[in-house]
Amino acid sequence: MLNPFVWLLLLCMAMLVASFVAGCIPLATKLSESKLNFLTFVSAGLLISTSLVVIIPEGVETLYTNKVSDTTEEAQLADHTAVGLSLLIGFAMMFVIDQVSSMHIHPTTSTASVNIKGRNSLELDAMLAPSETPSSSSEPHHHTHNVSITTPTIGLIVHAAADGIALGASASHPQLSMVVFFAIMLHKAPSAFALTTVLLSEGLSRARVRQHLLMFSLSAPIGAISTYALLHFFSESFSTVNLEYWTGILLLFSGGTFLYVAMHAIQELPNNKGDHWQIGSILLGMLIPFVLNLNHSH
Repeated sequence: MLNPFVWLLLLCMAMLVASFVAGCIPLATKLSESKLNFLTFVSAGLLISTSLVVIIPEGVETLYTNKVSDTTEEAQLADHTAVGLSLLIGFAMMFVIDQVSSMHIHPTTSTASVNIKGRNSLELDAMLAPSETPSSSSEPHHHTHNVSITTPTIGLIVHAAADGIALGASASHPQLSMVVFFAIMLHKAPSAFALTTVLLSEGLSRARVRQHLLMFSLSAPIGAISTYALLHFFSESFSTVNLEYWTGILLLFSGGTFLYVAMHAIQELPNNKGDHWQIGSILLGMLIPFVLNLNHSH
C-alpha cells in the first residue's frame, strides 16, 4: 500500500494534468464566432448540470454514508440543516467576493454603463479604459489588461480549492479518497473546458486565458497538499474528527461556490429568447454530466 502522501501526490498530478489539458482544447484551434458561441452555450449548460448532478449529490452521499445507523429525527434534521447551510455558505461567499471585486471597476465612464447595461451586473471583467470614448467603445476589442481575474476564474479557483481540501482531508483513507477523487475528476475536466471557453468569449487573450487556466488547475492540488500537511502536523488534535462527515460538508461547500459560477455563466449568455439553437446547445451541455455520471458508482 502506498504512503498516503505519495498517493495524494499522484492524485494531484492527475488532477493538474487533466484540468490543464482539457482547458487547452479550446485554445488549440482557431474558433470562429459561431463555434465559440456554440461552445459557450454548451459550457454554460455543463457548469449548471455539473453542480446539480455531480457535486451536490456527491457531497450529500458522502455526508450521509456514515450516518445510516443514526436514523433519529433529530439527527436527520441536523444533517438536512448541514446540507443547506454548506451550500448557502459557499454560494454566499462567492456572492460577497464578486460584489467586493466589482467595487474596483472604474466609475469614471458613462460609456461603461451603456455597454454593460445589457449584460449581467455580476461580470467583473467588463472594465473599460478610463480614456475610452463613445466611438472607441463600439469596437469589438476589450481592455482586458485592466483585469487581473474574472468571476468564473475566482469562483472555480475557490471551488477547486475546496475540492482539494476535501481530497487532502481524505488522503489517509484510500477508499474515501478514491470516492472524492472520482467525484472531482467527473467535473474537473469539463469545468476547465468551460472556463477556457467562457474566458475566450469574454475577450481575454489566449495567453491570459492560459494563466487563468493554470491558476484553476493548481488550486485543487495546493488545497489538497496544504490540508494534508495541516492534518499531519496536528494529527492528535484531529484524531477524533469524523473525516467522512466533514469531507461531505466541504464537497457541499464547493458545490455552493460552483452553483454561483454556473448561475453567473448562464446569466452572461446573450438574451436571445426563443433562439432554439441556443436553447438546444445549453440543454446539450446540461445532458453531458448526467450521461457521464450514469456509470459512476461506489
